[in-house]
Amino acid sequence: MKKRKILLMMENPKIDILIATYNGGEFIKEQLESIINQTYTNWLVIIRDDDSIDNTKEIIRSYKKKYPGKIRIINDNNRNLGVVKNFSCLLSQSSSEYIMFCDQDDVWLPDKIEKTLIKMLKIEKQNKNVPILVHTDLKVTDEKLNIISDSFYSYQKLNPYNKSLSRLLIQNNVTGCTVMINKLLRDASLPFPEKIIIHDWYLAIIASYKGIIEYIPEPTLLYRQHERNTIGTNKFTTMDIINKIFEIRWVFFPNHKMKNSSYRNIIICMEQAGDFKDNETAIIFSRLPAYNWIMRRFYILKYGFYKYGFLKNVALFIVI
Repeated sequence: MKKRKILLMMENPKIDILIATYNGGEFIKEQLESIINQTYTNWLVIIRDDDSIDNTKEIIRSYKKKYPGKIRIINDNNRNLGVVKNFSCLLSQSSSEYIMFCDQDDVWLPDKIEKTLIKMLKIEKQNKNVPILVHTDLKVTDEKLNIISDSFYSYQKLNPYNKSLSRLLIQNNVTGCTVMINKLLRDASLPFPEKIIIHDWYLAIIASYKGIIEYIPEPTLLYRQHERNTIGTNKFTTMDIINKIFEIRWVFFPNHKMKNSSYRNIIICMEQAGDFKDNETAIIFSRLPAYNWIMRRFYILKYGFYKYGFLKNVALFIVI
């Protein structure tokens, strides 16, 4: 590890850290302080606020004044773009070789950038001119940063090593606030399609399709859960699977007007997969709703469109 740190100091690449803020005044100071106190210091925070009505704008302006040259605020006339378009705008403004994504209400552990960048540089040395995404585990906490779980992936019953395109098309295993990408992945992902669930899922699909995904099995941040989370997490249980059975079946009947079905997101993901017109796996996945009962199951088995967990897949096969 000491040799890697020396190499890191010699190369010393610039990192862009993208933060999409919206009414984050309660927690944004802690997040910014955790970035300022990183062991790796060659970074630039780029922030775009989505027209907050609390004191978020005042806080980020005060930090820009306090740390000139380390914080850049994007000011534009667009309002309330939402999370995905906000990050898309931020990504289009980034110019560094490496880019990280940051939530406004988390707290980064001191060596988050260092650990992730060391992994990124190692992969790049072994794989020239390839889009790369590196992500890590994270600790789940409550609003006051009390630890709920030392591992997000254990808490959510997800497998971060499921990184094949067929798996990622149906289930996201990458958490955006842990992610670092290289510039090649940035270029391959822009512009974002109109129909996209969330930026980290889309970037993971692109990385699996065109490049490399690597996972660091260590937590690098405190993932704060509170009632105002735009995107959060809840512990996944067997009862959740049972409750979802009556929702999953409507994935393959997109004209059904069922409300509040989280599985409508998979329809969007299928439509998104249709953008990859030169990839057979993505094309088949995007066309699943058009096939009959038998052919849907045939293609799921043939291409491996599975989620992680036996019961989740049993439920999927019962109802589709």
